[in-house]
Amino acid sequence: MPHWVVQFDDTESGYVKARRVGNVYEYSPKAKRPTVVGKLLDDVTQRIFGGAAAPLIQTLIERNSLTNDEVQQLRKMLDNYQQSEEQ
Repeated sequence: MPHWVVQFDDTESGYVKARRVGNVYEYSPKAKRPTVVGKLLDDVTQRIFGGAAAPLIQTLIERNSLTNDEVQQLRKMLDNYQQSEEQ
């Protein structure tokens, strides 16, 4: 198990918890990665893009080189989303 030296208390973010072990603090995640990623993306989408997902997605697409397979996956995701919204 890796050991890190933490010089600040990040428990206020709500993403980590700390417990004292002897004279040091052991930090661990409060939630699983998908939950944290979702909350962070919600926050970024709201604060930077005014809650609109399309500009966030456009920025990600413009800043990353997508393979043809990734483009197809995105199209399929959007088609599936649209179909579920129409039902």
